[in-house]
Amino acid sequence: MNHSKYKVDLPYPPLDCVKLNVHDCKLVMQDYAGIISEISATTQYFYHHLYAKKDGYDEIGETLMGLGIVEMHHLDILGQLIIKLGGDPKLLSLSTCNCNHVTWWCGDFIDYSKTLPKIILEDISAEKAAIKAYSRHANMVNQECVSAILKRIILDEELHMEILCNILNTLNCK
Repeated sequence: MNHSKYKVDLPYPPLDCVKLNVHDCKLVMQDYAGIISEISATTQYFYHHLYAKKDGYDEIGETLMGLGIVEMHHLDILGQLIIKLGGDPKLLSLSTCNCNHVTWWCGDFIDYSKTLPKIILEDISAEKAAIKAYSRHANMVNQECVSAILKRIILDEELHMEILCNILNTLNCK
């Protein structure tokens, strides 16, 4: 499977300019393993891929798997970024307030729809939420190079929205 068609053809900014920063780390950890996060997107796409294929939508299932693999690549980038920022890329998110509230990632964070187009609608909703969270965090981080990485990931998420909307339009035409 060619996964390059599920991501924008632009390089991701390098991580070498990133400096230790607790505030930025907490924000990135939310994108990494919060409710709206790359681990949630990866697992949700995998689950939805299984049910799309089960119902005979092999091409849609492969597309969902391709999108999930790009989300896994984002997970890798964010994990490396968390380490550079001085954190530990465990599957948890940290509150950005002064308290040390920890939320461990769990399977309750994903949607378990089993039928199309409900699967596609839920994935579109998740991509919209991810774009909103990344945009907010890109404006809140202290380091421009961290913001640039988040903004580059947004481009992939916007492409995912376009792909999912095209699938939904195709399903509605049948």
